[in-house]
Amino acid sequence: MSKGPPIFAIPLEIRVDILELMVLKSRSHPQHASTLQRNGRISVDDCSYRSNLLKGKQVMHESPDPKVHEFPTLFANKQLRAETLSVIRRLPKDYWVDLLLVDESELWPTWISVPCLTTTVNKVRADVRMMGLSR
Repeated sequence: MSKGPPIFAIPLEIRVDILELMVLKSRSHPQHASTLQRNGRISVDDCSYRSNLLKGKQVMHESPDPKVHEFPTLFANKQLRAETLSVIRRLPKDYWVDLLLVDESELWPTWISVPCLTTTVNKVRADVRMMGLSR
């Protein structure tokens, strides 16, 4: 019998696979503007978005998430923290954003996958969609 939490009875290679799945998980794309509004959007004056062609008005960001952190294993114990940080450092820094143009006037970005905050990003995938076109 292993002493300590049951997760440490799992071989390290399998624990690393589990941690990779946790770090690389992604959210689903928002399906409807009404769903996005229920989740809350705020206008932040951090950039100027103005389009004469599309009558653009503003960028509507997601409200700040009240969660403490996305990876609870960073707070479980020292060994899980070290293993999680090792996985985060080793994996490629690929980000994924969904850009939704709503009613030809607002841009609603939603981050689908952000494995970690970093100063160097390997790749950014951007899905651009339109909703509520008058044509």
